[in-house]
Amino acid sequence: MGSLRDTMDTDLTTFFSTDEFAVEVTFADGTVDAIYDHEYVETMDVAGTRPVIMAATADVSDKALGAAVTIDGESYRVASNEADGTGVSRMELEAL
Repeated sequence: MGSLRDTMDTDLTTFFSTDEFAVEVTFADGTVDAIYDHEYVETMDVAGTRPVIMAATADVSDKALGAAVTIDGESYRVASNEADGTGVSRMELEAL
């Protein structure tokens, strides 16, 4: 039986599969499979949504703030890239 870390890494691979929940996200240096969502946000009593992706940290740890991203033909830039310590990173995006 493998370690818990090995099990989690296998589970993340399944979770971020385009056959399951993920979509293909294109950066200048290649593609990454990630969960794409429009998260609800509220600032100063104004509600809206913000595009975010969640991906395996190993796939996006080198993506810099301001990096260009394309998802389903829509262009964005990386506004934040936050690893959560479990092997998953959450990236907030801004439309170009």
